[in-house]
Amino acid sequence: EGQSSRIGGFQITGNRRFSTEDLTALYPFGPDGGVGQPFNSTEWSSATENVTTLYSNNGYIYAQIAPEESRRTGPNGEPLIDLRWTIREGQPAIINKINIVGNDVTHERVVREAVVLAPGELFNRDRLIQSYRNIANLGFFQQPMAFPDVKTIDNGVDVDVTFRVEERRTGNINFGASLGQGTGLGGFLGLEEPNLFGRGKRGKLLWQFGRNINVFTLSYTDPAIRET
Repeated sequence: EGQSSRIGGFQITGNRRFSTEDLTALYPFGPDGGVGQPFNSTEWSSATENVTTLYSNNGYIYAQIAPEESRRTGPNGEPLIDLRWTIREGQPAIINKINIVGNDVTHERVVREAVVLAPGELFNRDRLIQSYRNIANLGFFQQPMAFPDVKTIDNGVDVDVTFRVEERRTGNINFGASLGQGTGLGGFLGLEEPNLFGRGKRGKLLWQFGRNINVFTLSYTDPAIRET
């Protein structure tokens, strides 16, 4: 197996948006660079991804975080690895437009209320993912949904975001019947629609019928204000 490699040093270059101290807080081997610690490639890769996420959550979707590993031999003959993040930040991207495509039944307002991004804001990857999940959790569209399309506009920096959805059937029909001595034929018919008229409202219709009963029940629920 040979000797395990240990960390010889750590550097960050090219960072302007975030201080070296801020980025070092994401470094997995300690604030002193982890000199002498065993090198763990999985932790190193995960930390690099965290730095990328930090930049992309603040608009820097074009930032390049290059993890570099320089191997050398220490004074006692032990294998050492010098680590470095070389950062090319680029320009931050602002959201120009948010487009909703494919909602033939569901009103656009219903989908937009699930989006936690807004035009004019800096792009934020975590909020893009949260918006995607919020739309999927509405339950009105085919799963899995296509991941949002982020397209650079003509100025080469800012972006348009497009959420693509595909409508699916959302209503349910329930029915049952019974036959009893003295009560005769009876039963119920129920209709339920969680996206009534494409407005994201929930409607229910229940008809109970029989020799001694004939009842219609209609309910309408607005999830936004939780009233029926």
